[in-house]
Amino acid sequence: MTKRAICHAHLKRDFQRTVDRGGKSGGTGGKLLAEQKLLFEARHAFKTLPTDATTFYKRTRPICARVMRRFRAGA
Repeated sequence: MTKRAICHAHLKRDFQRTVDRGGKSGGTGGKLLAEQKLLFEARHAFKTLPTDATTFYKRTRPICARVMRRFRAGA
């Protein structure tokens, strides 16, 4: 798998568009928006609280895994 940078502002917009579509994809979009919120809460805590990178990655790894599972399920 190739790693690349992603713009979370674009992802958030795309997730919201999926929510607006409604139906099953709307539910998936809502779940993706919730995961993105958790990711940004973790990032904010990392920037403002005395947290090390290892703790940040441990906290965000499950979030990223859930997002990837939702991407694969929706593909």
